[in-house]
Amino acid sequence: MTYPAVPLANPAKYCLKVLNGPQKGTKFKLIAPKVTLGRSSENDISLENDSKISRQHLMIEFGPHGYEAKSLSNKNPVYINGYESAHALLQNGSKIRIGDTEFIFEIETSQLPQLAEVKSPSLPGFEKPQKKIRRSKNSKKKPSSLTFKIIVGSLILFFAWLFTSSGPKKNININISTAKDIENEINEAHRIRQAKEEEARINNKNTSQYRDAQANYVKGFRDYQKGQFARARDAFQTCLSLYPEHVLCQRYYRLSDRKFNELIQQYMILGRDYQDRNQYQACMNSLRTVMVMMKDRNDPTYKQAKASYDACEAQLGARY
Repeated sequence: MTYPAVPLANPAKYCLKVLNGPQKGTKFKLIAPKVTLGRSSENDISLENDSKISRQHLMIEFGPHGYEAKSLSNKNPVYINGYESAHALLQNGSKIRIGDTEFIFEIETSQLPQLAEVKSPSLPGFEKPQKKIRRSKNSKKKPSSLTFKIIVGSLILFFAWLFTSSGPKKNININISTAKDIENEINEAHRIRQAKEEEARINNKNTSQYRDAQANYVKGFRDYQKGQFARARDAFQTCLSLYPEHVLCQRYYRLSDRKFNELIQQYMILGRDYQDRNQYQACMNSLRTVMVMMKDRNDPTYKQAKASYDACEAQLGARY
């Protein structure tokens, strides 16, 4: 009787090829079980020509299911197949982007010759006791032969069950490592993070600090509606100092600051227009308004308004 020999698994070669970036076309072979990438020369793969990469940006580590990419930077992200990811299993053709450098993960397998069939040796040791049992008239040898058969049969059944039950487990591991499942895990992690952030935001609204921030928001919003953009901006700034996550205070602080700067520019343009038309008193009034609104005397806009004001005042005095 013959049994087909099981072919050895094809040895795989893993490598990273640079598709885009300062080192385009370069190919790195992954030999060690753990490889680090970054701008520092201490990394296994140094990318010092890419200024957008962190000193220690990415680690590629060999795990039970293959090579896995793990982010080492809290500042600069890692993109796997176009999605931002802190930890992902790499498959053949996976694209990795850090900074301006984009890699492709490749798995190269070399074909090995198939093993020849191996003939199983005969089992004379198992047949001889049967002949002795048939010839022997001593009934005490039969129980020992029966026990031996039971043990052998039990071992065969046990190994058969072990091999058949191990098949589905391998399939499960392969299904878990698909790109779709990894994407679902990433989306689930984002959903959990957003839920936690929302929960923390709701809990913070019950504090006295949030209530004080809300009161300043209401005050600032009223001033904003009345066109008092400087006062509104101060109120929104106080709101953010008490509760930096206040979304409405953030929005209206930007709007009031923009309106305030636009109003300053209008008065500056109006003052220059009056000066060009020799209406020096009106010029002084417009520029005085700018200086009153600008509290910081070291601000360049304040200094410009003061210089123009002095010029209009001198020209007005020269008339008399």
